[in-house]
Amino acid sequence: MLAVRLAGRLVLVWALSFAWFSLVPHLQLERAVGLLLLVVGTGIGTWFAVAMPLLREWPETGDPLRQAARVEALRPELRGRLVTAVDGTRGPVEPSREALLSLVVGRALRGIQGVRSSQVHQARRVVPAVALGAAASLVGGALFLGLGPRTAVSWWFRGSNALAAAIVAPDGAGGDIVGVGDLVLTYTFPDYTGLEPKVVSNGTGEVEAPPGTVVRVEARSADTAEAAGLVAYDENLEATLGEDGRALSGRFTVRDTSGVWRFALYRGGVADNSRDFAIEPSKDLPPEVTLSVGDGVDRVEIAVDRSFGFEWQARDDFGISSVALAIDGKDRVPLDRPDRRRADLAGSKILTPRDLGLSPGDRAMMVVAAYDNDTVSGSKRGESRPVQIIVLGANGRDDQIQQRREDLLEAMIPILADNLVDPWPPGDSAGEVASWGEQFAGRYRPLTELTESLWAGMTTKGADRKVVEHVLDTARDLVRFTQTAFEPGSPERAGTESVKLAAGMRDSAIVALEDAILALNRSLEMRALGEVAKVAEELADAAARLEQTLASENPDVQELLSQLDQLERMMAQMAKESARLGDSGLKEFVNSRQSEIRNLQDEIRKAIAEGRLDDARKMMERLSRMLRELSEGVADQLSRKGQEAQDTEDAAAKLQEELEALEKEQRALQSEVSQLREQDQNADAAARVWEELVRKSTAHQRDADAFAGGLATAGRPFYERERAAMGTEAANDLQSAVEARDVRGARNGVANGERSWQIERRAYELEAGRRDGRLPGPGAAELDRLQAELDEISALLDQLDRAESQMSPEARERAQSLEERQRGLEQRTQEALESGRSLERQLPVRPQGMEQALEDAQKRMDQASQDLGEGQPMQAEGSQGMAAERLKEAAEALQEAREQAAQQAREMQQGQGGEPGSGQGGDEEGEGQGPEEEGGRSHRGEDLEIPGRESFQTPEEYRRALLEGMEGEVPEEYRAMKKRYFEELVSQ
Repeated sequence: MLAVRLAGRLVLVWALSFAWFSLVPHLQLERAVGLLLLVVGTGIGTWFAVAMPLLREWPETGDPLRQAARVEALRPELRGRLVTAVDGTRGPVEPSREALLSLVVGRALRGIQGVRSSQVHQARRVVPAVALGAAASLVGGALFLGLGPRTAVSWWFRGSNALAAAIVAPDGAGGDIVGVGDLVLTYTFPDYTGLEPKVVSNGTGEVEAPPGTVVRVEARSADTAEAAGLVAYDENLEATLGEDGRALSGRFTVRDTSGVWRFALYRGGVADNSRDFAIEPSKDLPPEVTLSVGDGVDRVEIAVDRSFGFEWQARDDFGISSVALAIDGKDRVPLDRPDRRRADLAGSKILTPRDLGLSPGDRAMMVVAAYDNDTVSGSKRGESRPVQIIVLGANGRDDQIQQRREDLLEAMIPILADNLVDPWPPGDSAGEVASWGEQFAGRYRPLTELTESLWAGMTTKGADRKVVEHVLDTARDLVRFTQTAFEPGSPERAGTESVKLAAGMRDSAIVALEDAILALNRSLEMRALGEVAKVAEELADAAARLEQTLASENPDVQELLSQLDQLERMMAQMAKESARLGDSGLKEFVNSRQSEIRNLQDEIRKAIAEGRLDDARKMMERLSRMLRELSEGVADQLSRKGQEAQDTEDAAAKLQEELEALEKEQRALQSEVSQLREQDQNADAAARVWEELVRKSTAHQRDADAFAGGLATAGRPFYERERAAMGTEAANDLQSAVEARDVRGARNGVANGERSWQIERRAYELEAGRRDGRLPGPGAAELDRLQAELDEISALLDQLDRAESQMSPEARERAQSLEERQRGLEQRTQEALESGRSLERQLPVRPQGMEQALEDAQKRMDQASQDLGEGQPMQAEGSQGMAAERLKEAAEALQEAREQAAQQAREMQQGQGGEPGSGQGGDEEGEGQGPEEEGGRSHRGEDLEIPGRESFQTPEEYRRALLEGMEGEVPEEYRAMKKRYFEELVSQ
């Protein structure tokens, strides 16, 4: 009953406190005062109403005498007997008083019979406390609901978090948009990014950051509020409201999806939201990875034991954890694993297919895979473009190169035949010539497609590729000329000069084809020559073994027959290779000796079969001498060819040295002329004009490329696109001349450009007339702009002429003094040209463009000499620069021809049995293959090394190895040797 009474009082106190909680927001008190009264009132009330009564009354409820006194108050007739009985039994009883106490207790028990506990402790004593508590609860609840719970919660929690208010407020409550400004966003990025915290002041409020970034937002509201909250991704978060009711702050974490955030402001229990601000994650993309094994290469064909190199680069926004080389999707070779955060990694590697676990015949896709260091969303994998690896056997690459040359010859010979039987001119009208040009282009299409497939994945341009590209270039020039100089479909008679030019270009295309066919065929012959030399060496070794066998007293007949079989196969191989030599003295020599050797072999077999061993021995001795003579004859002819090639190489090296010296001296003379011009009083004005020319020519080139590209995009006719391509080439030549400060070349470029764009304008007008003016793509306006640009460039060139005409007499005299030196260089160039023409007929591969480059260099030198003689150093400087460039081109062409000749010589030497890898087995990557490597086509006659008993630890191992050797297969030419070895072994 005491507990119930105290509980009622506690309810009363707290109900009164709750009523105060609801009433204070409407009394216009300071929140601190209201809070103080609430805390003090609740505490004091609880003490006096509950704590103090509990401390005072709780001990009394456990006092037996007090309980006995309350019972005797209900039964006066007990007259103290119950109190006496209770008090007397609380301690030890004396024996003398025990009988008397028993009498008192008995009477007391009889007196309290029928007394109930409810009579002693009546329930009405707790009713007031319970009633007051209930009444106070009703009053407090009514005040809270009546005065507005939102108002109370907002008033009491203003300046703290508004989660309670957000929970109390139903969704969509309020609805007013409250303005916020002075936004400050503080980004704290994830550790893996390595980014320092960033503060964005006076921003738009839109958030863009990597997932995992913690964003603290600070703002000021336009109106005061009582509480605030932050909502991000539709989740209620804490926010802080300043004492002024306007300063707002909160934070949220950027997720990997888009969302919005806003402030929720509470006034009078109503939630008003700010406008939504976008949250856009800047996703951490996979690393960007590049893999390069050569420009545009996406396929590598390589022998299994040959190394190839590649370069790689990986970049990520924040960091890379590891990089590996993957084969067919599986990481095989670790490339890098940085020990600190790095966003850019690069490196190179040299490997063999065997290092990658590949075998001959395998085809695999190779990529470089990089993993980023994202610890929030997880590490992501980025891959480079794939590169296909085709693994060849040790001799596979050589065979493939040979097959490629044969395929190219097979494609080019029909083209040459068609070109030679074509009637020329193909017709009288311009339209017929233009139509023939399109047919001519179609004739080369199979060769173009073949070269694209053959050299896809090649890292460099070798000899084969260069000569074939020259073939295609000459054909392309001819086709373009037929589409620009002759109107398609025109019935007008073709111009005589244009037909002559086309005929000359046609002859150049035929010559290029013939040169390419001869070069490829010579490469095949050189390889065949090497194979013949190799077989000749093997025949010499076979002859030595035959003499050794014949030297014994009782030669083994089976072994002799085996050696004859081996010789027959060698001779068949020599016949096969010599058939590729063409018409040459070596081929005739090999064929004649081969017939004699074959007949002698037949006689030897017949003598052995008839038992005439002495005759067989004599004939075999003769056979041995013939084999040795054949080998020596082949070696002698090869030696002569090698000496001739060496003489040609010495002459080519001397000519190249002269060309390089001429270029060096020409550039030195140009530098003197340049200094002379720059010292003139008009040099500054001329320099400004050149700067303007560079700007104008660059703009013209850009517009020309855009015009040609627009025609292709619009699908305009073939001949019109070809004419525009001629204009772009003229624009490129013009820009090159301007950059070289070549006035004469620049004027030629302007003239060629004007002519090209006039031809293009006629094509445009023709097409526009056919389509009633509805022509897609660029048109008259763009052509007018191109012509205007050329006019401006021509005017600037006129300014240069005027500036040069005003040059001082002293400068002119100094320029004239340099004419003699320029004439000397011109004379030496003429001599080099004559030497080059003679050398071209001796080199196995024609130096493409060398003769033309030397002719151009001589012409430009002559122009420079004339300009210097007339006191015009500016004109001379440009001609000298172009002459030096042509000399450089001639030297480079000669160097390429020398490299190709050296390559053919290496191929021949490799066939002769050079060390594996010492020569260049192919023309692309220098993947030489030796004859003794895996997959070789021949077996040399060296003695086989057979392990002795000491190589084995136990007799059982030795016997097991011998049995395996006896059962194993060997080439047919070694069977007799194997048989003899094991027979001797058994007889020991």
